[in-house]
Amino acid sequence: MTGPSRRASTVAVLLVAAMVVVIATVPLRLVAARVLAADGGIGAVDARGTPWRGTLRGVTVHGAIVSNVDVRLRAVPLLLGRSVLVLRGDRLQAQLLHGARVGIAHATGTLDLPAPPGLPGARVTLALADASLVFSGSSCRIGSGTVALTLLLPDPALPVLRMTGPASCVAGHGRVALMAETGEVGAVLHLAADGRWRVQATASAPAPGLRLALQLAGFREVDAGLQREWEGRLTD
Repeated sequence: MTGPSRRASTVAVLLVAAMVVVIATVPLRLVAARVLAADGGIGAVDARGTPWRGTLRGVTVHGAIVSNVDVRLRAVPLLLGRSVLVLRGDRLQAQLLHGARVGIAHATGTLDLPAPPGLPGARVTLALADASLVFSGSSCRIGSGTVALTLLLPDPALPVLRMTGPASCVAGHGRVALMAETGEVGAVLHLAADGRWRVQATASAPAPGLRLALQLAGFREVDAGLQREWEGRLTD
């Protein structure tokens, strides 16, 4: 290795070492405030420790309750202008990506979701199995894993609704297509890189009690049965 090349390599190693030292001594609450604020819909009650070994308490992800998680910020992606925040908790393990690639990767666990509009008192649980939706630029680049949703209506006489399906990338959008075990109820989520989302739910031939509950929740009659759409942005 020539003199200039050797000096350049030495400088690069020193810069990496300096950055690692700086990051290692920054309180996690400062890093978490910056990273979570960039995501918009993610919050935490408290942060303790450092990015290398820290804990976030009272974590929520766009309204879904995660509770407490251990946090680890990977160093190498930071050198490339990206961040990978690794979350590990009793109920959820996932990676949150920012920078050149944005999204969630390798998510496994369960989340308690808010009750949908029109169904007060309903209990909704989302289960993820190695699920990923990762965007680069304006397009979805990685969509994989399995998503399952369980809806428990407040009336115990009504059946528990369970839907499951894969995550994928379709025409540049993230897509999660869920279908009930009986095949009579389904929902499709479309997610854009800028956070815009749309959910279209359809019930082809629901039982009378479930039909009434869905109608009260705002589902309307269509040729295929009952249908409702929701839309919004993840940063709302």
